[in-house]
Amino acid sequence: MAEDFRMAVPTVALLVVLFTLVLALSSPLTTVASGRLPRRQVLLAAMSFFAIGNLTAALSSSFAVLMGARVLMAIGAGLYVPVANGLAGVIVPAQCSSPACCIR
Repeated sequence: MAEDFRMAVPTVALLVVLFTLVLALSSPLTTVASGRLPRRQVLLAAMSFFAIGNLTAALSSSFAVLMGARVLMAIGAGLYVPVANGLAGVIVPAQCSSPACCIR
């Protein structure tokens, strides 16, 4: 990827740093902001953000567009994960809630 954009590897590594930073900052904010909305709509919106971000990243022709796409993906992921985990804990019986929220 560094060769594709004619950039140094540490500069391209900023994509990972930016994604992680936006994910960490947006997750609690978007989760609280969407707390009163229907979970299904929130999950669909989060998946849409993530899908549009991936499509934009795949079609990006510049590093700036790719960074913007990564920000959109991070916001989508930051919203999806906590809402999906919360939903998993609600839709399964109480004795199964721990396994439902973790990966086996």
